[in-house]
Amino acid sequence: MKVRLKYLSVERNRHGHEVIYVIAGSGKRRRIRIREPFGAPGFMASYEAAIAELGQPLGKSTEIRKGTLRWLAGQYFASPVFRSLDIKSQGTRMSVIESCLREVAVAGNSRLMAECPLTLFGPNQVRLLRDRRAAQPGAANNRMKYLSAMFGWGLENLPDSIASNPVRDVQKLKYESTGFRPWTETDLVKFEDAYPIGTKQRLALGLLLFTGARRSDVVGLGPACVRDGMIRFVPRKTKRIRNQATPKPFLPELARIVSSTKLQGRDTFLVTDYGKPFSVAGFGSWFADQCRKVGLDDCTAHGLRKLGAMRAAMAGASHYQLMAVYDWSTPAQAQAYINLAERGRGAAAAMPFLAQRG
Repeated sequence: MKVRLKYLSVERNRHGHEVIYVIAGSGKRRRIRIREPFGAPGFMASYEAAIAELGQPLGKSTEIRKGTLRWLAGQYFASPVFRSLDIKSQGTRMSVIESCLREVAVAGNSRLMAECPLTLFGPNQVRLLRDRRAAQPGAANNRMKYLSAMFGWGLENLPDSIASNPVRDVQKLKYESTGFRPWTETDLVKFEDAYPIGTKQRLALGLLLFTGARRSDVVGLGPACVRDGMIRFVPRKTKRIRNQATPKPFLPELARIVSSTKLQGRDTFLVTDYGKPFSVAGFGSWFADQCRKVGLDDCTAHGLRKLGAMRAAMAGASHYQLMAVYDWSTPAQAQAYINLAERGRGAAAAMPFLAQRG
């Protein structure tokens, strides 16, 4: 788990469990353990109480006044809607909103945005929070995205306190971003030549490419998932929304790779050098290292997923077929790949016209 809250440290104890501490102070630094899970309703209260006990500045008061932005955030974090998100999404969303609360409301004034009454929090305040991250437009837009989700929830659940969603009147920053670079077919051949069938690296590639699974799901795939020519698993990312296994054909190419790989775990196909299942972060780092070793420095597990989606779209897969393969909840992501595929086919059909003379 990654967190970005000040003074917060996440460590592993001797049993391998994550333990959360607030660490601060001069000289010999003191630490206080936070017992609530990250993102739980009582987490922020314990976090702020620990900071206060360690004598660190929290602003003017730890008291949360009803009708302030901090109060709304607390209500939202405790809501079933927020708690239905996967733990990673909860942590990301909470961290971004908390960063907004810690901003000063007016330059040169010590009053925090957290203390701003909801009746005074409007589009101007949203623009201020956006523009303070203008150098990182993705982060600026994330502030708007998560604040909008919070106010949207408030409109429905706290109508006496929330009259409107101020984020809707503010435009996002425009910028170009392609995210993780998709693999090319040349990248794929280079990886396959370096890691033949029978290696753990080729097994990882096969599981990623031929199941459409995210790395968070690949680490949990094992013999128990395969039955009657199908592979079934519940995607972690959407588990709280749709807790049903998605059956997909266990492709012959993948079956051949699996049966040819000797180093496998009892419960999962992929294991570390110590015979233990990978953690999600550990697998991502390991796979990226294997790519770098053969000169594929910017190739990632997610980029391989993009190659698979592009292959399927080029072959004529529909929106709903792509959604079924990649466990997407809306057609929007599928549409992006279909648009790219149609552009590619259109260009291939039209380019010969450029060489024709009238």
